[in-house]
Amino acid sequence: MPTPSLLSLPVAILQHTPLWVWPLLIYLVVMGLRAAQDRSVAVMRPLILPAVFLMISLSSGAMLTHTATALFWLVGLVCGGGIGVAVARRTDLQVLPDGRLHLPGEWLTLCLTLTIFTARFASGVIGSMAPAAMASVAVGGTLSLIVGICSGLFLGRGIGLVLRALRQSAQPA
Repeated sequence: MPTPSLLSLPVAILQHTPLWVWPLLIYLVVMGLRAAQDRSVAVMRPLILPAVFLMISLSSGAMLTHTATALFWLVGLVCGGGIGVAVARRTDLQVLPDGRLHLPGEWLTLCLTLTIFTARFASGVIGSMAPAAMASVAVGGTLSLIVGICSGLFLGRGIGLVLRALRQSAQPA
């Protein structure tokens, strides 16, 4: 019986990955690289991408099917949210005269989006190749926790930035 090549599994994964995944990955990398540049944005803009990722996180059917894995996700979301608010407090934020925010470039957006993407991708691969493993608390719970932490951090940072900006713009000059 021939031994399968070491590359046969990665090749099989790539062959069975839906085509829409690759443009999504490119988009996430581009968005992350843009966030690495200083930019001026509308006040509510820091909430848009985190809200989208929260919805994606909630749609993680395989990760949230069991009470234990859903609890891991929720704990990660709350903890990540607290960390995100703390990150927002340390972010150099300026409210411009036109009401927009000036944000410094940062790499956190790229790291968070790629981590969520990778966890969701791994969830899909494991779920299709070894559904019992994905149903286990060890695998499903770990992936749920990762996605929850990243989604919470992303959302907490966005909320923290918006609240800081609103407070600063409400203060008299």
